Amino acid sequence: MKNQHTYLDFLYFKLFTAVPLCLVLVGFWKTNPFMILPYTLWIGIHIAIVYRILCTHCPHYGAYNGKTQCLCLWAIPPFYQARPTPQSIVEKLGVKILLVI
Repeated sequence: MKNQHTYLDFLYFKLFTAVPLCLVLVGFWKTNPFMILPYTLWIGIHIAIVYRILCTHCPHYGAYNGKTQCLCLWAIPPFYQARPTPQSIVEKLGVKILLVI
């Protein structure tokens, strides 16, 4: 694990994940454009849940001038209290359920 991520690390990760996301949005646009908004909301909800479950345990959470700087999120202020303890069984199960969904 890196001690500190750079902005170039963040951009690389975002470009890497933007390709599948753009393909999905183009597919929705061609077949059913009304599904773009629900899909975007669905992704937003998942990001919010992951931010709560996983990011609060990460050492990068709020560590740089009160902002989170990692591969997934950059310059986001911490909304929840940092929990540097290991994840509980419920949190681990919640992540697995999100992956299945």
